[in-house]
Amino acid sequence: MKNEVGVDVIKDVKFLKAHASKTDKTFISIEKRFDAVDKRFDAVDKRFDRVESQIDSLALHIYKNTDDIAWLKDNMATKDDIRGITDTLDVMLKILTKNEQEVTFMGERVSRNTNDIITIKPLVGLA
Repeated sequence: MKNEVGVDVIKDVKFLKAHASKTDKTFISIEKRFDAVDKRFDAVDKRFDRVESQIDSLALHIYKNTDDIAWLKDNMATKDDIRGITDTLDVMLKILTKNEQEVTFMGERVSRNTNDIITIKPLVGLA
């Protein structure tokens, strides 16, 4: 039995030595593929760094624009404001149109009165 155990161990050692170089080559091949994957991960990390930098820049611009947007909201005229102004302008335009018509009619009346006065002055003895 002792002899059989030693023989089995010797066979195992011979088997391992025979396949060791093949296993080493396989591990070297796998290691090279891992190195290639590591390089790809490094490239992806660099791209992530660039994207992160761009996101930071965009976030800063958004933060700066927030104040401008708030100012616009506070100072910009709304549709209701413009509607109110338009309504007021419409009322003022009606008043102006009415006044123009009255001035035209008054001018015509004054012209008739002037003609009447010119006619009446000699009759009354003022001319």
